[in-house]
Amino acid sequence: MSPNNPRTPPLRPRAGTSINLGPQVPLPPVPATARAARIRGEELIADIAERRERIEEDFYEIGVNLQQLSQKRMYSALGYDNFDALLKARKMVTRIQAYKMVTVVEAYPKAVALRLGVEKGYLLVRYTAATPAADVARHLVQANAVIDGKRINGMTLADIRNATKRVTAAPRPTDAETRHARGIARTLQAKMRRRGAPSAVVRAERSGAKWKLRVELDLDEGEVLGR
Repeated sequence: MSPNNPRTPPLRPRAGTSINLGPQVPLPPVPATARAARIRGEELIADIAERRERIEEDFYEIGVNLQQLSQKRMYSALGYDNFDALLKARKMVTRIQAYKMVTVVEAYPKAVALRLGVEKGYLLVRYTAATPAADVARHLVQANAVIDGKRINGMTLADIRNATKRVTAAPRPTDAETRHARGIARTLQAKMRRRGAPSAVVRAERSGAKWKLRVELDLDEGEVLGR
């Protein structure tokens, strides 16, 4: 890493505190022409090859490059029918590695992704996709939310995998039930934020045959709401 481009230090929040993630940085746009896309694609592939030996440290930059290469205009300009074919032919990283890194890059700002790491960040996205919660993975991380009785900061990879299995094993609700539950969660969350709790996150979760609302907010904001 160049000394003029230091890596953002990882966040180290205390358990139970919220984390200011900051805005999600937009990913670079895809070049407008096939020629420009081909040139840019070769640059991205070369950069990935250079960083591959440092994949644990540079996975976010590699993920950004892969995200661009996964766009149809990019892999088509390079002469491939799909992203998988490009990965196989150029031997950059495995298909599974690529999809995990792209998922993490699309889900989190850089500093948060570096703190979580690829595996934990990816598993939290999978957990969010498996549950009808009215939020996304980055909001769970921001609130340092409780999953199966544990704060995210203290969860192991096995903890998150087990939580995801538990959710996916539960009876699947209908789309109408899910929309209704999420609507209630969104409404309550909006009301709480308007009343002075901007950190409030309300999730609708399925527990067996019942729906429950889980509320996460800073203690001082809870005091404001309780007045």
